Amino acid sequence: MSHLTALPAVECRALLGERGTGRAAYAEHGVPAVATLNYAVVGEHLYFRTRAGTVLARAVDDAVVAFNVDHVDADRRGGWSVTATGRCRRVGHPEPASLAGRLDTWAPGLREELFRLDLARLTGRRLGPPPERDRVVDLTQDVTGGRAQDRAHDAARGVAR
Repeated sequence: MSHLTALPAVECRALLGERGTGRAAYAEHGVPAVATLNYAVVGEHLYFRTRAGTVLARAVDDAVVAFNVDHVDADRRGGWSVTATGRCRRVGHPEPASLAGRLDTWAPGLREELFRLDLARLTGRRLGPPPERDRVVDLTQDVTGGRAQDRAHDAARGVAR
């Protein structure tokens, strides 16, 4: 049985730093839109690139943006999801030295616009087995599959299993 757990911000931040691809959610002409992007986390900021003059570049500049990253384990029917929300701004030149070599874009073509999302709010959830302290243990079963009450009844009658 799976268990849904809210993640603390510090764990959200750590998980966000493990990935390099996620989805930016923003408003495009008043309608929700989502773009899959490569990103890098440096300090308290998430950075991504896009082409100059695109709808995405215009929509996210100086706007509140949500950025979602997740991991799904289909075999175990679990995983985690983290969403970072904050103000997104275009970064001028030169780009921060701390970002050098950390932001690789998969899409072809030049991605000359660099954006920085402030990690103002981090939320996340994990779906998986319950923590040990929350697991229910059936004390009526033993490792041989017999029921404890059957063993007690047999013992009272002098029957050995």
